[in-house]
Amino acid sequence: MNYYELAILKSPLQNLTYQSEEIIENGSLVEVILANRKNSNLAVVIKKVDKPDFKCSTILSIKDEFYSDFMLQIGDFISKYYICSMGFALSLFQTFNKNIVYENSSIEYKKEINLSSFQQEAKDFLDSKKQALLFAKTGAGKTEIYIKTIKEILKQGKQAVFLMPEISLTPQMEKRLEEVFDSSVAIWHSKVTAKRKKRF
Repeated sequence: MNYYELAILKSPLQNLTYQSEEIIENGSLVEVILANRKNSNLAVVIKKVDKPDFKCSTILSIKDEFYSDFMLQIGDFISKYYICSMGFALSLFQTFNKNIVYENSSIEYKKEINLSSFQQEAKDFLDSKKQALLFAKTGAGKTEIYIKTIKEILKQGKQAVFLMPEISLTPQMEKRLEEVFDSSVAIWHSKVTAKRKKRF
């Protein structure tokens, strides 16, 4: 029999120990029953542990979804920094599917961004700094600088995250980004359905 420390998703409970005859990898999504409850819960395998000196419930099933090692590390940081359960922290993430091969696809750029001399001067300054802030009036052309920078980062084989202050502003910015990056844009916020998130 094998014993595992599990984080119960969307639960304030601290990690619990369950048993299984299966060899289960860290980060695997499993189904369990909490004591005195009828409905099952989803949980994440944190690590394999030694046999405890108390009776353990058995893991019901192992799902196809899993959390990467990096997700587990970030989840651990979140739980300690914000003083919440690991289960709450990991609930913020979208799982990977074991049956899907994830590959970086090439990006086709639909539109070229041409900067004015003023915009190029601002971009050159930003590029020369490790960290920088860009201030300008609404409509001054900040978005073009952002998009140009993102495009250069993507061409280096890296990734870029564009953060918006409000969900209500997302549709307009999504349209601007898709004019350049087409379907390579992935929108992620609390109003996006779980089904759509899985497509990303």
